[in-house]
Amino acid sequence: MAIMPSAMERQRRRATRRSCTGTILGCSSSAVIAATDSSGGAGITRDVQVLADFSADVLCVITAVTAQSDSQLTDIHHIPPEVIRAQITAAFQTRQVDAIKIGMLGTRATVDAVADSLPQSVSIPASRDQRWA
Repeated sequence: MAIMPSAMERQRRRATRRSCTGTILGCSSSAVIAATDSSGGAGITRDVQVLADFSADVLCVITAVTAQSDSQLTDIHHIPPEVIRAQITAAFQTRQVDAIKIGMLGTRATVDAVADSLPQSVSIPASRDQRWA
């Protein structure tokens, strides 16, 4: 069980927030590209919680929806690549993205959709999970 920071600690972190320093933590706006996890223990839900603790504004791109508990994965629905492309385009049009966190992609089509949709002309720090599937 994670220990959540107190309201005072969250306020202190917001007050001392600085511009992106080349890592995903400390960036003011991050895009998270990942799957949902119905148990809430991993996936985009956990990434958003962690980034929020560091006062980051988070834009989300859902790559898959999973049905799972803490001990078992029972089903996965992969989001179609054209929907992933549309989500990435919308996220980057919403506001400046200072960092990218990539979680589960799951299929080659999703990997290609993400790679083709991310801006190529801008250097943005990125972090990815060690396992993509």
